[in-house]
Amino acid sequence: MGDRKTVRITVLALVCGLTVLIFGAVSFAQAFVTDDKNRFYADIFYGLIFSVSSVVVILMYFMLKYEYDENGFLYTNVFGKKREVSYDEIFSLMMTTRNTLRVELKDGSVISVSLFTKPAKEFAEVMKRAYMRNTQQNNINQM
Repeated sequence: MGDRKTVRITVLALVCGLTVLIFGAVSFAQAFVTDDKNRFYADIFYGLIFSVSSVVVILMYFMLKYEYDENGFLYTNVFGKKREVSYDEIFSLMMTTRNTLRVELKDGSVISVSLFTKPAKEFAEVMKRAYMRNTQQNNINQM
């Protein structure tokens, strides 16, 4: 087994999440310096929306990842649940309209891989080659 390469979502998502978190903190701060009661509630509401959405994006950056090598990949979802997947378990691959590779496994579960970064595109190519190799091997075995 070789060294595993790691694929995460783009760093731009982390930067955007941190920026929106700053907006949320500013909105909370504004809420406590204003005398207008309606403005207070609006600032608290927007601060909550900004803060929650930015924390979700930041968690996605740190939690959602794929670690792959020539034998398979380890998928870690946003909640930290890990799943080891062998390339033999892939039932089908399909590109979606959102520049995402949809990986359907033989057990019926689906994993989506966003292809916005160069490492993700390399991961998709490795997966496609392994899928094609396994498909050709299965066709030869069926003859």
